[in-house]
Amino acid sequence: MKNKKGVIKIQAPFEKIKENTRDPIERLYRAIIMQMIIDASNKSLKKELIKNEKTAKRWLFQKNEYFDLACDNAKLNKNYVRKIAKKIINRDF
Repeated sequence: MKNKKGVIKIQAPFEKIKENTRDPIERLYRAIIMQMIIDASNKSLKKELIKNEKTAKRWLFQKNEYFDLACDNAKLNKNYVRKIAKKIINRDF
């Protein structure tokens, strides 16, 4: 995964989770969740990246049916996803 400027590069745990399933639907939704965590980890001051960061954080942490559906389709526990996302986002890289 090529590192974009201003965001972190995630190797684990989601990269490993993504590779541990052959189901294309699970892989798709896991990739969506990974991208949201990457967007939410923004450290850049660019307006577009800040906008993406805010959108991703709302999607990840506010109650919404799309996040729940993504976790269900990814076969991931939504509380686990939020816990890991918080750790990754709050980490100082």
